[in-house]
Amino acid sequence: MLSSPVSGGYHPRVPVVILLDKSPSEAAHEEELYVGMDAGATVMKEDPVTAGTALVGQMEFNSEVRAGPVVPAADFAPARLLPVGGTTLLGKALDAAMDALDRITADLRRQGIPARRRLLVVLTDARTRDAIDGPIARVHEAERDGLWVLPVGVGDIDRATLDRISSRGPGKVAADRNYRELMLWIAQIVNDLSRNRPVSDANFPPAGPVSRN
Repeated sequence: MLSSPVSGGYHPRVPVVILLDKSPSEAAHEEELYVGMDAGATVMKEDPVTAGTALVGQMEFNSEVRAGPVVPAADFAPARLLPVGGTTLLGKALDAAMDALDRITADLRRQGIPARRRLLVVLTDARTRDAIDGPIARVHEAERDGLWVLPVGVGDIDRATLDRISSRGPGKVAADRNYRELMLWIAQIVNDLSRNRPVSDANFPPAGPVSRN
């Protein structure tokens, strides 16, 4: 269960959940994933606005969903939460991620702190083995209220399912699993949201061999 401590004043916050697929398709690339996560975390920590504005939580899923704490970006430390294995239960994971974002937002509201924008990053092959219609409808409803969703496909992707996750359009595809560049790109989006700058994913890929299908 994600906890969501909030402290340090009443300026607007940006809740962020990073949802990572740990099904067997990523077994050979797990180390690269966490190297990329560390690089993105460093960029967020080094931005003086993001460090205190973004509230970041990491969640991982396969046959189960496991979550780390929600902390200010200054304190975010990526961790291995689940071993690679099981199968992909994307619907269950999306519901858990939305529960987490709603819980963070409610915690902020109780303290009189506005949530400037909310961000959900979904890194997955989208080859789900469970029902997804309800969870995807929930994500789309939240998008109408300002949630920003970044679905990114890796590995042997079910493109049709990936493209359904966000109502804004097709998901992105990290064809060569350049996780470092991918996570740096995501960190820059978090920085833009934290500074209340206009945000676009039109510059994907950011650099290197991360590519759009």
